[in-house]
Amino acid sequence: MRSLNDQILKFPFNYKVTFCLYDQTPAQRHIIDSFRPDIKSSSFQRPRTDMNIASGIPKFFPLEMIQQE
Repeated sequence: MRSLNDQILKFPFNYKVTFCLYDQTPAQRHIIDSFRPDIKSSSFQRPRTDMNIASGIPKFFPLEMIQQE
């Protein structure tokens, strides 16, 4: 998303992105996945509108699994 800090940030965004879902049960089955951005994708360029096209890990973890007791 566009912000007042865009002028001081480096674009294209080229840092590793890590998603962490921490299991707070005693089992502690944490789910962690990472990706490196495609710097040619408009998702990682300086925003020209209020928000760039979203990017991430589409099948990170099934919502049904989170909703289980």
